[in-house]
Amino acid sequence: MDHEPTLMSPDHALAELAMIESALHATGAVDVETPALAQVRRDLLSGKMDPKEAIIKARKIVEGRYDYH
Repeated sequence: MDHEPTLMSPDHALAELAMIESALHATGAVDVETPALAQVRRDLLSGKMDPKEAIIKARKIVEGRYDYH
């Protein structure tokens, strides 16, 4: 997850968001990350956030979890 995402479609971003969320849930207890990722998904689907920005934000949410724990 260290590389910058390139141009992508919303569908590609949604697939990557699903993989990020799945990997996150596999690590155990998930507190604020699930609602935060859901908001990223809503912003992407509503056009408030472009696909690249959505992936970057989702990765930061996960990184924040690892920095916290």
